[in-house]
Amino acid sequence: IVHDSTIPLEYVIAGMRGLIAAKYMDLAEELFVQIVYELGNNINDSRRGVSLISLLFAIDGFLELDELPKSVFEFLCRVAVEAEDLAEDKELTPIDIYMRGINHAKGNACYKLVLSTSSPKYTEAIFSTLEMVAENASVATRGAILFKMAYLNHLDRDRNVELFLRLMYDYHPLLLSLPIHNLNPLVYFISYAFDRLIPFFKKALEVESCYEQQAVILWLAWFRTKAPIAKSMLDKMCNASEKARLSLIKFLDQSGCLVNKESVDYLLMFMSQEYSSQELASAYDNIFFRNRKK
Repeated sequence: IVHDSTIPLEYVIAGMRGLIAAKYMDLAEELFVQIVYELGNNINDSRRGVSLISLLFAIDGFLELDELPKSVFEFLCRVAVEAEDLAEDKELTPIDIYMRGINHAKGNACYKLVLSTSSPKYTEAIFSTLEMVAENASVATRGAILFKMAYLNHLDRDRNVELFLRLMYDYHPLLLSLPIHNLNPLVYFISYAFDRLIPFFKKALEVESCYEQQAVILWLAWFRTKAPIAKSMLDKMCNASEKARLSLIKFLDQSGCLVNKESVDYLLMFMSQEYSSQELASAYDNIFFRNRKK
């Protein structure tokens, strides 16, 4: 039925989902290749009622294999480059930017390429494709790439830093303010490439809306590298922004870093009259209450 133009391709995609769920991966790949053929030369043309994003969601199971099939990988590269991008959305926030990108075809394909690190033979194609996309992609698509970008360190950690800087070419406030989590690439980059990131952090100093996130990253950079410039930039952010101070206090408390003398001394600095506020007082009360309970 895959070649019957009277039957919507969504029915065929549903059949492929069933084959993947039943672990008939060879048959599922054969059907996938036929589906892609039916899409034709223009993947943005919803011929036969197919939704590109539904096809991308349907192939999630292939990413669980020890090696991603070549046909699936080549399709991801094609969608990443050729699919229409999202229009810029002024209502986006750093919290929802990831999901906005991943739920759109171009961003989803890029996100899946980031996750395709189990096949080292695709390293060059992964990076070259994402580099091609980086400097023209929407904020949401770039957010989809950045979401779990730390995975790409398994392939080439130095090239990953260069890709990151390409994605950040315009220092967009939303991208500078992405949440801190274990797969945020900056958490790893600062340990081995901090010097290459200094221009990036200097630009971040010009965007106060990102201080809440970047203050934590700069503290980690200072803690790991002891670089005076990391401490200097951290001081500037914390001196200028109460949100930065509160964010750092919360991070150090919840991450268990307060057993370290440097972190305790740094937080004590905010107890001076200069920084006095109800919010800071409440944050310190929470720390002291938890430590009394221990």
